[in-house]
Amino acid sequence: MENNVVAMPANTKPSLSPIPPKFNEHMVFDYENHTVYIDQRFCGDTIFLTWIERNRREGISLSVKPATPDELAKLRASVRVVADIDTDLKTRQEALGIILTGAQYGASDIHITLKGDHSEVQFETRNGLVSYKNFTQSEGDKFIRSIYQGIAKLRDNSFKDLEYQSAQVAGEDLPPKSGLTSVRIMRGPCYPQDKSCHFMTLRLQYADSAIQVDNRLPPLKAPESPAGTFRLANMGYSPRQIEKISKVMDAPDGVIIYTGPTGSGKTTSLNEVLTQMARLKPHRRLVTAEDPVEYPMPWAVQLPITGAKGDKEIGAKYAEYVRTMLRMAPKTILLGELRGPEVAIAAIEASITGHQVLTTIHTTDPFLVVDRLEIMDPVRLNRKIFCDPKIIRAVVGQRLIAQLCPHCSIPIANTNNANMLDQRIRKSLSSWGDIGKVRIKGKGCDRCGHSGSVRRLAIPEIILTNTQLMNDYIEYGSAIARRNYRRTEYADPSMIETAIRYVLAGYIDPVAVEGSVDLIELKGAA
Repeated sequence: MENNVVAMPANTKPSLSPIPPKFNEHMVFDYENHTVYIDQRFCGDTIFLTWIERNRREGISLSVKPATPDELAKLRASVRVVADIDTDLKTRQEALGIILTGAQYGASDIHITLKGDHSEVQFETRNGLVSYKNFTQSEGDKFIRSIYQGIAKLRDNSFKDLEYQSAQVAGEDLPPKSGLTSVRIMRGPCYPQDKSCHFMTLRLQYADSAIQVDNRLPPLKAPESPAGTFRLANMGYSPRQIEKISKVMDAPDGVIIYTGPTGSGKTTSLNEVLTQMARLKPHRRLVTAEDPVEYPMPWAVQLPITGAKGDKEIGAKYAEYVRTMLRMAPKTILLGELRGPEVAIAAIEASITGHQVLTTIHTTDPFLVVDRLEIMDPVRLNRKIFCDPKIIRAVVGQRLIAQLCPHCSIPIANTNNANMLDQRIRKSLSSWGDIGKVRIKGKGCDRCGHSGSVRRLAIPEIILTNTQLMNDYIEYGSAIARRNYRRTEYADPSMIETAIRYVLAGYIDPVAVEGSVDLIELKGAA
């Protein structure tokens, strides 16, 4: 073995004096604890003592522990071997170089992300998020560990792969020319964890309020955008509804909430919205917390909720993750679901502090979101606190209903099928329009794979909040707020109205509407 055996590289400095080669076989250097285990026969060796003293003068205090050759062998077996000190120092210098380059670009934040097959370094600049360089996965791992264990002083004693950890690099540990007074660090695992994916965010603080940018540096491009096109129209959203969604996508902050029961397509639609946002604004950083991660988003940092059981624990985890996410310098945050008061409060606080938050909640009616939140904690989530159109920007209700196969569905207008639909439903539908095209699900055929349907249609209702709506919630309650909003010219049709239109056109089964959306009542009865 040409070089000494050391523990996981940690808490060392570039000024560490190289270990004399004669001790390669007689020493184990534990970087984690700055402890030198030396063969007891060499404890008084002049060269060894000189090396200890040299490091002491450089400000590195090393603890010396005599050991037998057998004990040294066990130590070597219990620590991870690093090839050599020079490589470790080179990695640290390269990692420091990333920080200094970020400072030259005037970056407020540096993001290092291990993506499983490579690692990426991005800077948050005055132009938003830009890509600096891509590295191999192993290089990115070395940079993260070197920054955390080798450059940062204020940190945990050890690097914990599966935990979120914070740290700090003080200004005196950085070159004065950088202009940096501090670097705050947040790091931890991210999705997919089975590929050892990790992130590290470094928040740079400068001595001068006006950051000096070196304009001689080459320009950096925004991160690569995801491929594809916006698919909400194919899912059933109208052009007017897509225009509304696009409007709230442009908002710099505020909460956008998708509502509906399990299986209503909330997560699918949210994924479409977030993907389109990444296409249009790749310079906006997205961080997510999900239970579980359903759609991989390579352009985002996704934090999976793990180790929690039951809604209460999961809700607490979400709230904990929001605090972590806010230290990762996101512009947009996705929370898989508002489970419990802690995460709801955290989402509102994130909105108030300038973040765009997208999330879901289980309610039968989009206008009941306010009631649902207030029930969670009537004191801390009193509607007077969050009923503000700048806090909650939009609420989207959605259902999914199977579109009938045109080849095997059964027209109810046929004489033989006149009694196949409940008379109550027939009477209610007749009040909405001509029922001549209404069809019901058939037994299936070869063209639909014997399922009776060809795809699922989204039945959405989008509520863009405003001052009047929020005042109605506070003064009169949800029923009046709903009624008054739906009377306005900018309101969407209700989900049941949209579903009935599809029924009258022969696209969906009225029985399925009552099972997924609401009862079909006489027009004007609601």
